[in-house]
Amino acid sequence: DPDPDAAAVERIRALEVLKSAACAAQARIAAGFDASQRARQAAAGIPANRRGLGVGAQLGLARRESPHRGRVHLGLA
Repeated sequence: DPDPDAAAVERIRALEVLKSAACAAQARIAAGFDASQRARQAAAGIPANRRGLGVGAQLGLARRESPHRGRVHLGLA
């Protein structure tokens, strides 16, 4: 008989691996989105010190979190 507690722990571990992979993918996508937005803004003539404003807020909304949390995640990305 397999131990149901051991199986539960293994499922939790597997879900943590999945969460980590999802977080890494989000970070890579967020960094790419930020770079793309900054490049578009530069092409549009937006001054360097204004480029990237609002990107963190957009990421927060996409993640169903606050704009502040979006900026934090972008900073970590």
